[in-house]
Amino acid sequence: PFFYGLSISSSIYDNGSLIDAKVLDLTDDDFAGMMAEGIANLTALSLGASYPTLPAVPHLITAAFKNLVGVCLETEYSIPAAEAAKAYLANPEAFAVAAPAAATKAEEKSEKSESENSESEDMGMGLFGF
Repeated sequence: PFFYGLSISSSIYDNGSLIDAKVLDLTDDDFAGMMAEGIANLTALSLGASYPTLPAVPHLITAAFKNLVGVCLETEYSIPAAEAAKAYLANPEAFAVAAPAAATKAEEKSEKSESENSESEDMGMGLFGF
């Protein structure tokens, strides 16, 4: 009893090029991941080169808006979109909703740690335990 037949090698020959057999095991998620990585690289390259491409347009618009708000904050010129930033800088306490609760918790923790430190420091001994 012996067996004979074709065995599939680890490479595939197609139109003069050898392709690894692992290419056949790719899923749709693998292709989507590769495309997302390629688009991210293209976006980074176009942003670095200051060359507008379709994937880079949202980043360019966001950067331009940030610059426009910065100009509005430094000058007296105002646009409706920059009013929220101006209001926050004028009165930051008005936007602090959770800050009082967090501040009281921080104060309680600091009081507890201070009382623990004072108890551990005073052990009835002086310097070098005498």
